[in-house]
Amino acid sequence: MNSPATTQDEPSTLSQLQTLPRDVWIIFIGSFINRFGTFVIPFLMLHLTRQGYKPGTISMIMACYGAGHVMASVVGGWLADHFRRKNTIVLSTSVGAVIMVALAHADSIPAWISLLFLLGLTAEAYRPASSALITDLVPLESRTMAFAAYRFAINAGWAVGPAIGGLLAQKSYTWLLWGDAFTSALFCVLAWITLTPDHATPAEDSTPPSRSRNDRHFVSVWRIHVF
Repeated sequence: MNSPATTQDEPSTLSQLQTLPRDVWIIFIGSFINRFGTFVIPFLMLHLTRQGYKPGTISMIMACYGAGHVMASVVGGWLADHFRRKNTIVLSTSVGAVIMVALAHADSIPAWISLLFLLGLTAEAYRPASSALITDLVPLESRTMAFAAYRFAINAGWAVGPAIGGLLAQKSYTWLLWGDAFTSALFCVLAWITLTPDHATPAEDSTPPSRSRNDRHFVSVWRIHVF
């Protein structure tokens, strides 16, 4: 009786991580730094309450940030395809840092509404570009692991950041804004200096990509559930 053929062991998670391109690791590090500094929003409602704003007004202000946050995925995806991945990341993080500094001088409801909407729109626009860059650079067989590591970096930054934010909030809310601006600017500089400029993007390809049978099936199912 013939023995079953031996199969080659699948590469370990550590070995797959070690083979990831440098630019992917930069995205991991930059995303951790950026999320680490996202400690303004958790303390914003407390700050607005101390400023004397009513709960209904605070809810409206926070809703504007959420609206910008939702639109960021669409805007960021369009920019990633037409303005290149690296450029979108640099633009998003740099503008987000500037808006954070501007928030330190907000003293009226219109100012809070407009600045927080722009913050939600711009500060999160880097994420579609980051995801697209990972997809561009990581082979198909390693993408699940790469995106798991990407999510881990984001969640780790979010878990640690608010604790530091609490210490800054004891000093001044302005310190929170400057701290968040600093981390966004740090990600901007890191991306600008170290990321390799991406070249051809899907938007520049004149030949439309062919659809596989699975792609057409997915679109059909999506149309059924959405419409």
